[in-house]
Amino acid sequence: MNDGTSNSDSESSPIVRKKVFGPAKDMEYLRTTYNSILKNTASVRDINPTGPGATLMHILKANIGIGMLSMPNAIQNAGYVLGPILLILMGIIATHCMTLIVTASHHLCALFELPALSYADVAQLSIAYKSKRPWLGQMARILVNLMLLLTQLGFCCTYIAFVAKNVILLIENSGSIPFQYRLIIVMILPIFLLGSYIRSLKYLAPFSTAGNFCYLYSIIVILAYCLTIVLKNGLGPGVQAFSTTPLTYPLFFGNVIFAFEGIGCILPQENKMSNPNLFVPILWIGMVLVITSFVILGVFGYFAFGSNLAEVISLNLPERVMSPIDLVYTVAIVYLTFGIFSSYLVQFYVPIEIIEPIFIRRIQSPKLKILVQYIIRTILVTFTALIPIVIGQIDLLIDLIGACSSTCIALIFPAVIEIVSFWRVRRYCLPFYLWVIKDIIILSIGLIGGVLGTGVAMYNIVLKF
Repeated sequence: MNDGTSNSDSESSPIVRKKVFGPAKDMEYLRTTYNSILKNTASVRDINPTGPGATLMHILKANIGIGMLSMPNAIQNAGYVLGPILLILMGIIATHCMTLIVTASHHLCALFELPALSYADVAQLSIAYKSKRPWLGQMARILVNLMLLLTQLGFCCTYIAFVAKNVILLIENSGSIPFQYRLIIVMILPIFLLGSYIRSLKYLAPFSTAGNFCYLYSIIVILAYCLTIVLKNGLGPGVQAFSTTPLTYPLFFGNVIFAFEGIGCILPQENKMSNPNLFVPILWIGMVLVITSFVILGVFGYFAFGSNLAEVISLNLPERVMSPIDLVYTVAIVYLTFGIFSSYLVQFYVPIEIIEPIFIRRIQSPKLKILVQYIIRTILVTFTALIPIVIGQIDLLIDLIGACSSTCIALIFPAVIEIVSFWRVRRYCLPFYLWVIKDIIILSIGLIGGVLGTGVAMYNIVLKF
């Protein structure tokens, strides 16, 4: 097939498969698109790859965060009967959507002989591959990157707010003079800055592992405390099997989608694996553990405190050290604070991967490149501290971020990407229509839940202020 290029040009662009598209102008655009992405994928595969164990730790850390601590509030918004059922269902859908992104990435990498792809690369290539329109592929890339930035930076904002409130709780427990919430954020900001300067996931693995064990200890203590409260006092006030307020269900949706906060970290984790073929089984193992822990803590936390639930369940722990057993709760708060801090470092890796290449791509000097990286990280971390200074309520941040940007990243985009990536491959298969119906259902859940959840969350923010 003659597309107007020389043999030498073809040899220098081995990723182009000439029979995929017909018109020469389409081939010219696609060649340019794929080669530009190929240049950017050299740094996607980390020079310090992670093994299965470290990857599992990263997956757990990326999904077990503040969202888990807000699960009792989610169950409260749906009831202790319907809540767990919907939570498990949403967990399965969210995990399935994570695998859709990975599968589409593998398909496109094999099709165009690329080493690895980011979430935005997958969106751009899949849309361009189906539509053959340059502006659609570029718009898809911009939209995915924008939503990833909003989602991941939103997660980081809630983490800083959580750490600040835990520090205040520890100060109050010690009997010291209380500090203002905003002052605490300013005081802990340098610690987050130093952590953000770690530039490889391999070196974040020890923090993830230690953070997971600290988090596990804290969750066990919180769960034991909830069980003690239930056995001693019975069910908390206002506990319901089903929520009788329709407006709470969109909040449940936003809360749960926020809790499955790791989808933005999925491809970065897969791209850093020494053996990427093991990623999907490891992902399902990790997500089964995550969903199970969500249901257990959500139900018993709601049983214990009912309508007296705080923004997150950890803030319901005893406020004063009155006995030796209370020291256990204080240690749990300390460990939990460290666990959330380590989650911040993992989640922060995603916006860094999006923003840094834009500024350092054309910088030749290694020293200048490192300096620019530090400047970018400093600006982003400072931004994630400013937002919780303005909006101090963790639950308001969770509901808004979950319903607005997380829904797009976790549900809407994966369904669209699967349809356009595999349309040419699967449209002649017998179960094709069932496959399309499945993706349309996921799209509908994401669109309806996202719109309603965002509206209710914004309404609650207006009421608070």
